[in-house]
Amino acid sequence: MGNYPLRFIAILVCLGFLAGACSKSDDVPIEEADAPGAYYIRYKANGVSHEYTDEQLVYAIFLTLPDTDARQCLIQGRLQENDQDRDAIFLAVTDAGPLKTGTVYQLSERLEWPEYNQRISKVFGSHYSASAEKYHAQLYQSPSLPFEVKDVASAQFSQINDTTVKGTFSMRAYTPYPDLKEVIITDGEFYVPILLSNQNR
Repeated sequence: MGNYPLRFIAILVCLGFLAGACSKSDDVPIEEADAPGAYYIRYKANGVSHEYTDEQLVYAIFLTLPDTDARQCLIQGRLQENDQDRDAIFLAVTDAGPLKTGTVYQLSERLEWPEYNQRISKVFGSHYSASAEKYHAQLYQSPSLPFEVKDVASAQFSQINDTTVKGTFSMRAYTPYPDLKEVIITDGEFYVPILLSNQNR
């Protein structure tokens, strides 16, 4: 995470606590269906299917980041209400302006603001296994790293509106150095409610 500004990391940590403590407001309209299971995050991790459908545990957060005014969508889902360290997925998609449908966002694409000493990949994410192993797709090759970076992540939105977001994703992620165990995330798709937003899309 050395390439990411401390302020940005602090935002993510605060949002993690906030999202873990909050449930979706009852007065937010829900599109397409009110029935349980209407929302989902589905994917395969090394060929094993994962599906999270509890509408309190799958959601998106839209942010306008400080200083840069970059737009970011954080997509999160987990299986256990009281355990955020296993059976979970996290994906962040960032762009300099409003996020768009149809655009394929990639970890290998970088946004940079030298005047604020900030830089970030357009996509990064994490997968937490049932045994609480944490795999991250977030690194970008730099001379300071003692290993070859193979992290890959991509995401594409098919729907963005005031209440929901829908799309697809994939990742190649690793446990921290020096273990560097690999997980391949394929067939990722999400349709989740927007829990919080501080931006006008």
